[in-house]
Amino acid sequence: MKATRNLLTTNLFFFKMKGLYAVFIILLVCGCTSGKKAYNKGDYYNAVLKAVNRLRKNPNHKASSDILRKSYQLAVNTVESDVKNLIAADAPFKWKQVMEKYNSINVLYEAIRASPSALQIIPEPVNRFDEVKNLKEKAAEESYQAGIEALMKSTRNDAKKAYFLFQDANNFSERYKESIEMMEKAKDAATLRVVVEVRRYSEINFEPTILNAYPDMFIKFYKQSEVTNEKIDQYLTLHPPDFTQTRPIVETFEKQYADSVKTGEVKTPKGTVPVYEQVKGSMTLYKKTVTAVSAMRLVITTAGGGALRDGKIRSDQAWIREWATCRGDKRAIPEKYRNLCGLSEPFMSDTFLVNATANDLNSQLDKAIKSFYRQF
Repeated sequence: MKATRNLLTTNLFFFKMKGLYAVFIILLVCGCTSGKKAYNKGDYYNAVLKAVNRLRKNPNHKASSDILRKSYQLAVNTVESDVKNLIAADAPFKWKQVMEKYNSINVLYEAIRASPSALQIIPEPVNRFDEVKNLKEKAAEESYQAGIEALMKSTRNDAKKAYFLFQDANNFSERYKESIEMMEKAKDAATLRVVVEVRRYSEINFEPTILNAYPDMFIKFYKQSEVTNEKIDQYLTLHPPDFTQTRPIVETFEKQYADSVKTGEVKTPKGTVPVYEQVKGSMTLYKKTVTAVSAMRLVITTAGGGALRDGKIRSDQAWIREWATCRGDKRAIPEKYRNLCGLSEPFMSDTFLVNATANDLNSQLDKAIKSFYRQF
């Protein structure tokens, strides 16, 4: 699935990159060097871009001027050589690759025209806009035919590939043949349809969590009420959670403390020295705990009833509060306990652990759905 999305991103990239927008993105990535390192490595294309970017910021940068002067024609020649090799080799999707190569020359053209100092060095940069325009039909045809071949394999993954190939064809040449209709056909073949049944428990509704857990164009969740004549691939059933809550448990701890507390300073012939006082205190610490356990069963089956997943989602939650009765000098009691002195016994609301377990179950359910459907 991730690879399919990357394919879409790659295919659209070169054809959305036009004019200064493309130049801005590429120059931003290239940084602020003169391009000398790229030139020395034989990467003439990036050497040009880096040099132009530097000249836009510093028009009198000599090193960048030299690199641009030496790299530009080499960069163009390299691209042209790659184009000849691609055509001669008759590689898959060669026209798309040729277009991408020509677009790289166009990027150099736009970059140089956007920099007055670079334009002085390369006053007549070449472009291949006409070549790209003339190749669009060929690129559309090769993607269209590849899409048909993928769709004829009659697998869900191949249908996904077909969808993006038909989309490529339409991007290369708008409404090429029946590319839009074929996109819809491929999407229909690639879509995994899942009927969701959530058996309600009290006021807690987990249905929105499932329906919104995995936003993917090739996975569609249906409520039972929405199913008409669609071909169903899977059934997802969420059984209502059980819920067990303990009675409050109060633990008592007796603690004695002694400490030296600074009360002031006195001056002596050797300087000022602090004065300490020995203090003592005691504390009765109370700790109240209420725990809850909740679990619900998530079952996913094929349309024919074959088990794909059958397991529990469990939540363990606890409500813990402390308070204390303190005696003696509070200064002897550690600061982390001192603010508990004098507090009254706390009482938990009736819905606290119900809501806490519901929220945790929702979170775990979301992760479980994402994890399971990532494989599709």
